Amino acid sequence: MQWQYGVIAVVLLTWVIWVGYHWLKQLWLPKPNKRRKYKGI
Repeated sequence: MQWQYGVIAVVLLTWVIWVGYHWLKQLWLPKPNKRRKYKGI
């Protein structure tokens, strides 16, 4: 049953890295769509 902890740790690490990457990307690179006040939609 020890391998289950390894799988959970890998899944959690992957999820944290993925979420953190997208969060930092939005923080550093603001989308130009926000400045247009959604006129294109």
